[in-house]
Amino acid sequence: MAVKTMNLSKFSLMVFLAVMAMMFVPSGSFASSLDDDPIEKLRKALQASGVASQKRDKAISEAVSEISNPLECWKAASLGDWREFNPDGSVAAGDRDAKAKLLLKFREGLTKAFQTNSQEENDSILELVMSICKEERQGAGQKPFSSTCAEVISQSFWKGDVDVRVARIRAYGILCPEIQEGLKVFSSLGNDSEIRIRRASMDGLSYWMEAVGPAKESKDSTSVSRLKNQAILCAAVLPITDKSLSDKSPEIRKRAVAQVMISCLCLVALISDPNGKVPLDAIDTRALDIKEERTAASKLGLVIESMKPKITGLLRDSDMETRLHAHEVVEAMALGRKAWKSQAVAHGLEQNEKFSIELTAIPKELAVSLADSNYRVRRIAMDTLELLGADSIQVTPRIITALDDSDRFVRWAAIRALGEMGPSVREEALPKLTQMLQDQDGDVRKAAAQAVARLKLK
Repeated sequence: MAVKTMNLSKFSLMVFLAVMAMMFVPSGSFASSLDDDPIEKLRKALQASGVASQKRDKAISEAVSEISNPLECWKAASLGDWREFNPDGSVAAGDRDAKAKLLLKFREGLTKAFQTNSQEENDSILELVMSICKEERQGAGQKPFSSTCAEVISQSFWKGDVDVRVARIRAYGILCPEIQEGLKVFSSLGNDSEIRIRRASMDGLSYWMEAVGPAKESKDSTSVSRLKNQAILCAAVLPITDKSLSDKSPEIRKRAVAQVMISCLCLVALISDPNGKVPLDAIDTRALDIKEERTAASKLGLVIESMKPKITGLLRDSDMETRLHAHEVVEAMALGRKAWKSQAVAHGLEQNEKFSIELTAIPKELAVSLADSNYRVRRIAMDTLELLGADSIQVTPRIITALDDSDRFVRWAAIRALGEMGPSVREEALPKLTQMLQDQDGDVRKAAAQAVARLKLK
């Protein structure tokens, strides 16, 4: 699911700075504050060298006292000259106190700013919030300003203009709130009578689930730990999602299915090993990591398994997009089972350890989907039957019927599925597969030739 983000422009930030300055700086002092530039004053104080710590601390404190609006607080705290320790090895208490004051001022200013119900001002404030979130997400460790933003926003979207509330709810999810507080907030919002609020709540939950996981551009060692954190969050969020799968609005159901999809992709990522076949012995450092990853994936899989009846029910949903997304979730479950088995084989793990999502009855559901009016649904259903391998033998007649599908990709996947099933379907499938050697599509003919050769050899 693609996450909507708010575009951040230099112009809008400049406008926001001007608005914030006028809101929080005493009348008549706006021009002089620009001339004095408290950020630059603070920078010089932080960079002061060869002076006593007390003198430097005083200069920092004076500069911080002149900083007022949220944007300035954030810019000041983001300067790269803050100390953890003084040159003599003592703790830089003055720096820590000053940063704490900036965070407090930021909270107070943001709280005041969020009292507005103006859509334009709200958008400008949220652009700052998203900028802060992006910057802190790229770093490591604590994210004090993002956490503060989440706390302040959570108090601001319970009443007022619906459009303003919607934007804040979505932003709240991106900010990755404290898990128990976030669950409480989204659970309550999911019961709102206003459908736009319920939609925003589902969007916010999805943003949160994705934001906790590895950044797409991240290739460092933090990816695995972030995946584990994402799995924990997904398992905690899905009970909220489960209720929304039955919502009367297709927009809500569609979003709920998308959250299950995020969880399935997280599960697959946890157990997909890009290093190939690397047998592990008892002292291998990766052995413990892989065990922990499989444990996290298994726990998440159990939660997904509990939701499977509703997901399979949505395979027949009247809304096409919801129906399509439900089929994508089932395909992701099948991918997860394949990755689970492949990882065990690649690393010499216990292969009788069962995957936590039971899929043996799924082929019968997908066989019905092969008659769906939408070709995309039929494609995904057939691709999933191929992934399920031997479990799909029970619906061989329906797969053979799909060889006459009007969509060439459905025919192609049906041929591949039959070719993988082996001798048990040879007598039943070979006559029709032989006919497919005359199909109008070249790729289909090629796949048919390969499948016929494979079945004759087995």
